Amino acid sequence: MKSIRQEIRYETLGEVLVVRLKGRILHEVAEELMSFLASFDRGADLRVVINLAEVHYMSSSAIGALVRIGSENRLKLAELSEVVRKLLELGEILPFFEIAGSEEQAVKEFSAP
Repeated sequence: MKSIRQEIRYETLGEVLVVRLKGRILHEVAEELMSFLASFDRGADLRVVINLAEVHYMSSSAIGALVRIGSENRLKLAELSEVVRKLLELGEILPFFEIAGSEEQAVKEFSAP
């Protein structure tokens, strides 16, 4: 598991990039995540799983970053914390995302032929 910063850890599983976010996801963290994804080698179709199990707060700019990531990549959100689920429901954007109950399920769905 590699780390960009304390709040962002990642690993590549086959052609799936798994990102695990942790703690308070504020504007600066969202910007760093966006920069990282923009620089990631997209030789193949980039599939991203973002695990949100350990997120305790997300700013509106961080939620906006998730929307942007979803519009630019194949994205699945996994293991949404209750806080994140409520924020996405209140913003009426939860239906925009593909949600997986677990990180393993999301990776498996992306890896299936």
